[in-house]
Amino acid sequence: MNERCETYYDSTGNPVRSIGTVQDITEKKYLESQLLQSQKMEVIGKLAGGVAHDFNNLLTVITGYSEMILNTPNLPDEVKDSLQEVYNAGVRASSLTKQLLLFSRKSQPQFQLYDVHQIINDYMVMMTRTLGPSIEMIVLKNAYISKIMCDSIQFQQVIMNLAVNARDAMPQGGKIIIQTDNIDLDADYCKLYGYTKPGRYLLLSFTDTGIGMSEEVQNHIFEPFFTTEDIGKGTGLGLSVVYGIIKNHGGWINVYSVLGQGTTFKIYLPIGEADWGSIDSRENKEEMLKGSETVLLVDDEQCLLEVGSSILSYLGYKVLKAQGGRKGLELYQEKQADIHLVITDLLMPEMDGYQFIKSLKEVNPKVKVILVSGADIKYNGHNEGISEYLVKPYKINELSTIVRKVLDNP
Repeated sequence: MNERCETYYDSTGNPVRSIGTVQDITEKKYLESQLLQSQKMEVIGKLAGGVAHDFNNLLTVITGYSEMILNTPNLPDEVKDSLQEVYNAGVRASSLTKQLLLFSRKSQPQFQLYDVHQIINDYMVMMTRTLGPSIEMIVLKNAYISKIMCDSIQFQQVIMNLAVNARDAMPQGGKIIIQTDNIDLDADYCKLYGYTKPGRYLLLSFTDTGIGMSEEVQNHIFEPFFTTEDIGKGTGLGLSVVYGIIKNHGGWINVYSVLGQGTTFKIYLPIGEADWGSIDSRENKEEMLKGSETVLLVDDEQCLLEVGSSILSYLGYKVLKAQGGRKGLELYQEKQADIHLVITDLLMPEMDGYQFIKSLKEVNPKVKVILVSGADIKYNGHNEGISEYLVKPYKINELSTIVRKVLDNP
């Protein structure tokens, strides 16, 4: 409360009247606190994006060299098994950077029409390994489930984050039950919940037999960095990322929990239109396509230049390396006639990827360029002069496929 009072006196000094006002500033204080929280989260988001960028660079080196050595003929089994674990750890770590990029809003979803059952099936092996033998996974499928428009990678993150959250709620082991169904929500139902819309939805229920949550915890679980884990045992990002992904997909998520009786998350996602076409969510197991052309590789990080050069050489290409955009531009101007393709990083000091590509186009309007970044920047509007995009950390077959696609495109 903010109070103000004024008293008026006559000529003899006696009070004759008083005027007072009372202003309720509760809402103002609340809005100020919300603005402060928003600004704080914006700063944290930028920090998270920067950390993800640096982490992705390290993972590109780890997974790149590991994958190349794993493809070495006659590799001893004990070496191959150990190296496979290193590579697998790098792949799992890349999922953390994806969470950070989602949180910092530097990753854009790529929607396709998917069968949710196929995504769950493809991810089941990894989930089982991650959760351990004490957790039993049960999937109850509606055989006539409709397809949804989603980003399969982000949808996998939803499943994995919910699974890890459930595992942490069952330290002595237990069951995770995933159930799918079609559901129609009418206007009367939606009146009860302001955030819903009438229509046909896919309902994905995710239930665990764990310790459950209090009402107080349920009120905060989707907040970034909120965690009930001890220091060092959890980031508090998992469920906030789940919430953000579901919202970006036009759906919503509800939580139901009772202490000592487990927790159920119910996810509602709009059902996709049949005429949008479908795509098999399984990765294309493409062979490593090779070539002999000359590629100019540009990056400000020496370790990324080395691993990128090693992979391209492994694929048969001749490689020219330049550390930074300015050196890359000088080298291209000098050897333009010999260079068939340029691969450049996005975030570089002095001259970033966009500026570098613009300068290249001034030298040769028909130059072919692949832009590499730790974030999915394909749909951010800066696509002039860019032939293709590659997201770090990348697999060798991804790089080989994109390189050949650009080189073979007239």
